[in-house]
Amino acid sequence: VLGCFVLLNMVIGVVLDSFNQIKQENDGLTMMTEEQGEWVKAQKAIMASRPLKQATPPKEPWRMPAFTLVTSNGFDLAIMSIIVLNMFFMCITTWDPSPFNDDIKVLAEITNV
Repeated sequence: VLGCFVLLNMVIGVVLDSFNQIKQENDGLTMMTEEQGEWVKAQKAIMASRPLKQATPPKEPWRMPAFTLVTSNGFDLAIMSIIVLNMFFMCITTWDPSPFNDDIKVLAEITNV
């Protein structure tokens, strides 16, 4: 029983090692269609061409508060929240709206001005 377990472990190890080696040789595209492989290669090229350095802070002191604001994670979160909220309000548009939906639309128009 112990010998079978060891033999099974060795066979599975060799199969997985061979699979990983083939996967590395083909850049991970072995199990994908041609279109999927092209998309993955395009995404890798886009990621490689993105800027690798951080934005430099401005030298003028009056621009520093705006720079700090727009480079903060909270600003990014706030903008994404506004976008998601806007998508939600666009999704609630219906063919035959109820009076409750009209109240929500009025609230959305007030807050998205």
